[in-house]
Amino acid sequence: MKRVTLLSALVALMVGLVPLAPIPTSATTRMPGVASLDATLPGDIARGPGGNMWFTVVKRNKVGRITPRGHVTLFSIPTPRGEPLAIAAGPDGNVWFSERAGNRIGRITPAGRTTEFALPRAGSKPLGIAAGPDGNLWFVEEGARRVGRITPRGAIAEFALPAARGDLRMQDIAAGPDGNLWFTDGRVDGCSADPARGRIGRVTPSGRITEYTVPTDYANPFTIVAGPDGNLWFGETVGNADVVGRVTPAGRFSQYTVPTALVDLYDLTAGPDGNVWYTRPGGSVIGRVTPRGAITETPLALQATALTNGPTNVATGPDGALWFTELAEGRIGRATLAGRVTEYAIPSRP
Repeated sequence: MKRVTLLSALVALMVGLVPLAPIPTSATTRMPGVASLDATLPGDIARGPGGNMWFTVVKRNKVGRITPRGHVTLFSIPTPRGEPLAIAAGPDGNVWFSERAGNRIGRITPAGRTTEFALPRAGSKPLGIAAGPDGNLWFVEEGARRVGRITPRGAIAEFALPAARGDLRMQDIAAGPDGNLWFTDGRVDGCSADPARGRIGRVTPSGRITEYTVPTDYANPFTIVAGPDGNLWFGETVGNADVVGRVTPAGRFSQYTVPTALVDLYDLTAGPDGNVWYTRPGGSVIGRVTPRGAITETPLALQATALTNGPTNVATGPDGALWFTELAEGRIGRATLAGRVTEYAIPSRP
């Protein structure tokens, strides 16, 4: 999880696309079905139990499951207008998700039975969620500026950041290779003239928090994953540029600028090939970053109704493919590493 801003903001950025001549456009398979934008808006996506992918449907207040063959099932969550956003597989065989507006953490079984756990503080606004090395789920609270931990039974603990910062915004969290959790703490307004720098934070299973400042003015980190190289990788905007960053468990940074005129880097995932992959809705692009920082991009042949309506949140599936949501189109997509695409419409009704 990923940016929480709506993709409609990307429409203003359609000017100045960089041609990607060395890479051919991928092939695509279109699956039958009609998705209504008003009724869908898929959010985050994650690999879940049983070889399926699970995703959130923000506006419809649902959690979805899609099989490897593309069969979609939707499950309603109990709290009205809960706004389910981030989602992750738990160590207990269930899937867990955050409810930003509902101020809850939800748990859903593979069969679709949902249980919700209210956070202790009103207005906490939970966002990113991830399974930790301690057998619990960890999440960040945008509103309370705390890191939360919830056990599989629903017991919640919260840990405050060392210093109050009204100009920073926590968004995503991931389990690191060092036995800790790592999170993004980006600027509230990534496009402002204030050169303040965002941070990458580390929290131990006991709740001890350390933050590392990204060594670039205007840095705004928002998504983070554990890479296949033993480091953490994060997506950020730096002024008017998209950047993929790397931070070692010791807090040393490297940064690699994405070759595009758009500012629309959206999400990252660790690929099965030893690289990190990212999505860019503008131009319908997936990109690959090697451990040494070499970047290549592949345009996807999608059914998008607008140039900026491409892949948003992304996760690697058990089949080795990249599964992604198309927030502005109401679809789930699957792309092989070679760029072969299949798209599945989210039904407008359960």
